[in-house]
Amino acid sequence: MERPARIRPLVTRTAIAALVACAALGLAGCGERPEIAPTPTATADPQPEPETEVIELAPYDDDGALSEGWTLDESPLDGGAAPSDCRASEYGTGENTVSCGPTAAALPACWLTETATRIACLDVAAPEEQTLRLIPLDGPAPATTEPVEEPRPLWLELTDGSVYSAVSGGAFSPPAGYLVGYVLVSAGDGAAGDANADAPNELLVPDDGSHPLIDTDAALWNVVTGTDGAEGTSTAQVSRAWFLAGRELPEAGEDGGAGGGTAAEPTVEDANGRWCPTPESFGGGGCLTVTAPTVSHETGGTSTIMSSWPQDGGLGIALEGAPLGVLLPAGVAAPDLTGYPGADLPDQDRIWNSQTGELLLRAD
Repeated sequence: MERPARIRPLVTRTAIAALVACAALGLAGCGERPEIAPTPTATADPQPEPETEVIELAPYDDDGALSEGWTLDESPLDGGAAPSDCRASEYGTGENTVSCGPTAAALPACWLTETATRIACLDVAAPEEQTLRLIPLDGPAPATTEPVEEPRPLWLELTDGSVYSAVSGGAFSPPAGYLVGYVLVSAGDGAAGDANADAPNELLVPDDGSHPLIDTDAALWNVVTGTDGAEGTSTAQVSRAWFLAGRELPEAGEDGGAGGGTAAEPTVEDANGRWCPTPESFGGGGCLTVTAPTVSHETGGTSTIMSSWPQDGGLGIALEGAPLGVLLPAGVAAPDLTGYPGADLPDQDRIWNSQTGELLLRAD
């Protein structure tokens, strides 16, 4: 038989002896039960209430330089330069964030750069990437922009792991009485860890303005969800929201930006003149003459320069649907001549086209 556990006496031997002595002396109060201090009991700390996490995307550091872990994509843009009618981005919480182009087809999440005709933009359909695409403009962007008074998140993640990107306009078929504010870009894994294939593909706002797009009254924000082309809505909670942090633009000459170095940044007009390929060049494109923005090919036909951007110490130049190449002034070494059997000629002006393998030299 198991021995029962000892129970601690409420009154110790010392206390009993004191009572006996007290009675022998006839002291008042003898025999009264001593007060026993209550044993403190441990209480669990209250759990913090879940709340929406607000994130500021900061691809640039406090000095305006690219933050660690972020990269720049300088590849040419299909279709030429983007419209330069830029304005402060509605997703930015700081200065120098911009949106450029028509509302429904805009580049909505961008930052100004040191070059007036180029902006650095996020791919709004890829929230997991840390890459900025450098986009040439058909004219200068504003020198600076101030943040809007009430920015809204660029991306929202719901508690089921699905991620939505903001839209402004576009062709949708939401449930009756609603407009579309966000569209699904990642279904996530769902609460059970399985593919969340049934995630609704739109976040909605009543078209009569009776309810906000994002209800921020509670610690966990609330949104209305729906599916394009179907009726019926439901509500969901937001776990994370992303905004664009501002950027401090470096002064001219800092961080390799405009005005940096000892020579002025080349322009499209610096490509004017007649150019011919070296004997080692591939492609067989023949000689050409640049009178910006027109390029005349001696093999026949003309092309138009659509955009340009600083690249590798020179100037990248794009025609309709194809690159002309990188204009490299004398004194600027070619960064990479992969596949070209000849040697670089850094003492001369050159145009290097990595797609065709042609190195053009001035011939005028």
